[in-house]
Amino acid sequence: MKFKRKKTVLLINLAVILQIFWGVNQGKSQDKSESDSLKQLVDSLFIISSAGFVKFADLEAPARKQLIEMKEQSVPYLIPKLSNRDARDINTLIELFKGIGDVATTQLVEALQTDDIWQIRTTCRCLGEIKDKRAGPDLIKVLNHSDYQIRNYATTALGNTKDTTAFNSIVEILKDSIEVPRKAAAYALGELNDKRGIPYLISALSDKHFSVRMVAMESLVKIGKGAIPSLIQLMDDWSDNDSTEKSNSYYLAIEALGKIKEPAVLPVLLDLLKSPDWRTKGVAVEALGNYNNPKITVSLAKLKKSETHPFVKDKIEKVLEKMGKS
Repeated sequence: MKFKRKKTVLLINLAVILQIFWGVNQGKSQDKSESDSLKQLVDSLFIISSAGFVKFADLEAPARKQLIEMKEQSVPYLIPKLSNRDARDINTLIELFKGIGDVATTQLVEALQTDDIWQIRTTCRCLGEIKDKRAGPDLIKVLNHSDYQIRNYATTALGNTKDTTAFNSIVEILKDSIEVPRKAAAYALGELNDKRGIPYLISALSDKHFSVRMVAMESLVKIGKGAIPSLIQLMDDWSDNDSTEKSNSYYLAIEALGKIKEPAVLPVLLDLLKSPDWRTKGVAVEALGNYNNPKITVSLAKLKKSETHPFVKDKIEKVLEKMGKS
């Protein structure tokens, strides 16, 4: 209750605080140093930015905007708040540093040099939004941290920088014992858009956790045409297998080919409509729905007449409806 009252009082006195700050800049105040007034201003604006009061919601955006516009002036006073454990405050810091941009990189990198897990986590998340390659070497240093969320956030941040010099370090995270960092590594390889990542992402399609498999598939889609040969090879390997029970990687490869939308792959997907495996046909139908080609409509209309499996029939109906041919 006292905390809420404190926020309210600071909110009401914002205009006074602003006057104090600008008065110092103009030599009008002898009682406080400029740095003290600046700290007071940043602290007050931050409290307003992260308050979450419905009554004062219209003041949050202007307060955040002012902190962002202050750039280098606000950074030194926001850095100590990185150890905060309150979710609203953390999200506010991430948004603020994203807006402030790479002028904050140097001080954020220095903030990684701590034993405070919460500070490292939030710092990595802020650097992930800034996407400055200069942070790469220091982010790599925390990849072996015992806290899996730090490994997760640092890996994501490295991917966002799109710095391919981090490739080998990111690949190592695909071996992590916890799925969250592995998922981040699969995401990061897609952001790097480096063809060296294709075989690792193909392997990740068989990861034991579905989230890693799905992100790996999306990353292969980001890489695009360069991933097509490996995806087709994966499918061919399973087609040559006598087992009727195919792996998740096989179906994800079909889905990825559909999302890449390369015209040259269309015959491969159309041929899958002849498969005796109902799941293969259903996934292929859905993949074909990403294309815009008259051949698809004709093939699906023909399949609709003979298909009996409800899963496949449902996929056909949805794709034809999408194409306006139902």
